[in-house]
Amino acid sequence: MFQTINGVQIREHDETKAIPNLTEKRFEIEYLDNVYLNKVVCIDIINIPVKGHQWKYGIKRLKDYGRMWMYVIKHNDFAENRKKYGEVCNLIHDKIGVYLQKEYGLNPVGSFIIDSMDKVYK
Repeated sequence: MFQTINGVQIREHDETKAIPNLTEKRFEIEYLDNVYLNKVVCIDIINIPVKGHQWKYGIKRLKDYGRMWMYVIKHNDFAENRKKYGEVCNLIHDKIGVYLQKEYGLNPVGSFIIDSMDKVYK
């Protein structure tokens, strides 16, 4: 069942409730955005290992960033509206950060990353 925290609907996925390890938890969010996208935005928050590319001395290298919390956008228009989704996720992050810290011990300070579900849930 969803809880409303500062206008954001949030719940932990049923399959992760019994898991004690915080990094294996998954959260589902629904947020009615009336500023950037004018629709209900559906997002998962998950913790995954992140790798990316870094240019060093003109050479592209694979860099391991470790585990990070990620907002996974569950809409097909992510590529066209990437900046808008970033703004919405920033608003959501500000609204539920304290709740996540108090309820789950998740430290909301630091960077969260954003990507689309078709890239994350392969």
